Amino acid sequence: IKTFHTPSFNNSISSLFYYGKAKSEAQIEWENALLLQAHGFNTIPLAAFGEQTVCGFEKRSFFISEEIKDSIPLDDWLAHNRDYTLMNDLLTFIGLQIKKLHDAGFSYPDLYLKHMFINVNAVKKGDYIFSYLDLHRLRKKKKCSLQERIRDLTAFFFSAEPFLNSGQVDIALTAYTDSHTEKKLLQSKIEERCAKLRSRRSHDKGIITRRVQSDNGMLFINENYYSALHEAGIDTFEALFSHQTDGQNITDNPGRHVDTFSLGSGNATSVFYIKKHTPRKRQHTSKSRKEIYNAAREEWRNHLICQRFEVNVPVPVAWGYKSDYSASIMITSEIHNGVSLETVLHESRLTPELKEECINQIAFMARALHSRNFFHKDFYAGHIFIQQENGSVKFYLLDLQRLKKHMLSPKRWCVKDLAQLQFTTRFRAITLKDRIDFLHCYLQCSKLDKSGRALFRAIQKKTQKIENHIPKVLKRKNIHSWEHIKDNA
Repeated sequence: IKTFHTPSFNNSISSLFYYGKAKSEAQIEWENALLLQAHGFNTIPLAAFGEQTVCGFEKRSFFISEEIKDSIPLDDWLAHNRDYTLMNDLLTFIGLQIKKLHDAGFSYPDLYLKHMFINVNAVKKGDYIFSYLDLHRLRKKKKCSLQERIRDLTAFFFSAEPFLNSGQVDIALTAYTDSHTEKKLLQSKIEERCAKLRSRRSHDKGIITRRVQSDNGMLFINENYYSALHEAGIDTFEALFSHQTDGQNITDNPGRHVDTFSLGSGNATSVFYIKKHTPRKRQHTSKSRKEIYNAAREEWRNHLICQRFEVNVPVPVAWGYKSDYSASIMITSEIHNGVSLETVLHESRLTPELKEECINQIAFMARALHSRNFFHKDFYAGHIFIQQENGSVKFYLLDLQRLKKHMLSPKRWCVKDLAQLQFTTRFRAITLKDRIDFLHCYLQCSKLDKSGRALFRAIQKKTQKIENHIPKVLKRKNIHSWEHIKDNA
């Protein structure tokens, strides 16, 4: 069963323009499967689909199919096949199949190896039977354009890179094309697009993940930490979720719990932070389940985004989710000898040299994100950690769950981030001159111009709003110590 929860409104609008009426993702996939079957292509055995709409637009839908018997994904087959003569024959057949697909007018952007299932019993008899799945983005036209053909072929060859050499790629392309000139053109375009895809994914900074699927969930593990988790017997979602923690209870809020656990002993001990997302009380709707799944997934992605922008973050170790999306987890490594900026300020440990580093490096963090329209939304001093080792100082940004890109009204989110930082650094050690110096570094100017002064005033105004709002929050949480907190600061 494949479910679609609260799909993008853009998808509904695009289906309205393409089909003449709004269709659900499940209905589109169902009709595409029937369309492929009518043209002689094998697909997943259909069972049923259902949908719920609001004002004619999809709210949620599901698609049910039977198992494809005696078949496995093509990438699994290629990974274990050692008969290269058989593989070359298969690649010729695949090239002809993709050509047949395009000649029939089908555009298939998701033409990845994992979406092509091969019948293993038929292969043993010298026959090749493929079934296609994940068809909700497939489109039928009178004729496939060159760009659509290049895009589909790129999807196939990019997903096949771990299994095929250049000679085998050439075999498939030779079968697909009618002339040497056409093959050369497609080959150059495909190589160019594959290079762009590799470049786009290079922000992973060499983080290779291993997917571990179990009966109750899915876990994605940083390859560098897989052996440690595997040896400890916690390399599945359920094992990690139920693993005995150190009991520090870093955060214990409704729906979110952060704790630590250790692996190893003595000097080889490694400490990890585990953040668990679960439903809040009386919240078990499909919307809350999607939020739970997205919470861990988005935080993992945000770690990779920050690494791409050269913003220091804790090393992401693993993330995963329960099969029914009722829980998810995110694990990061500990920042060795790290202490929060909030603690440094509260304990009066801010030396003039460290203060200068704070101004420069935190301004760089903010500018690196804001200049690309990414905003942290929880840019508090407690989420900035300082690591002092071997005479060097490094700053780390934590709690990236809410970091998001905003193309519309970026100034609003910029002011909010900087006001959050200013509000949580209102200690005697931080002077007005320090705040202006910070803005100089952030804006990369020696003197504030008209727009710089306007930004400064907007930050002051937003900071005051935050201060006025805090007592209401504390009162709601039954905490009445705001005046005491202000006096201590």
